[in-house]
Amino acid sequence: SDGMGSGDKAREESRSTVKLIEDLLEIGFSRDLTFKTVNTVMQLRSCEETFATVDLALVDLIDGDVEICKIGAAPTFLKRGKQVKELSGSSLPLGILADVEMVTKVEKLVDGDILVMLTDGISEAGVKINNSPNWVKKKLLGINHCHPQIIADSLLEEACLRDKKRVLDDMTVIVCKIVSLHNSMETMN
Repeated sequence: SDGMGSGDKAREESRSTVKLIEDLLEIGFSRDLTFKTVNTVMQLRSCEETFATVDLALVDLIDGDVEICKIGAAPTFLKRGKQVKELSGSSLPLGILADVEMVTKVEKLVDGDILVMLTDGISEAGVKINNSPNWVKKKLLGINHCHPQIIADSLLEEACLRDKKRVLDDMTVIVCKIVSLHNSMETMN
């Protein structure tokens, strides 16, 4: 989640949005009801305008499907070998409209896939200066490492350099590597 603005207020908005989504999903709310509830809470909570993007990855650990739910969020990237697929959608963040607009993408994950989720502070870094909106995809294509922390650090470092070492917006990047336990168990036998 990425709260409106930057700094402490945006961080707290993000934190409370994620916590509420986690709590509602854990007690058994459906995905749609969860988002509707969080949206209503955000609209009622404050006289001030409060918005938050949501980028949720629901992974089926049995068959490897991932459902990416995007509400006003920056693109998500799926790196498989030498290919990078951008998963994006256009919708408004939570807290703006009475009805939740969500874009959903479903992908089949395989062993070794890298899933990259980030906020617009990363994806839009330096775009005004360098006029290169697809820089994240190009950077991911050039990274030969498959360790999630190295990939996350590379993206964060590049984002900071692109804005001439000034952080203009909150920056969050989450990188997950898919490891099939089934394949791991076969190699151990």
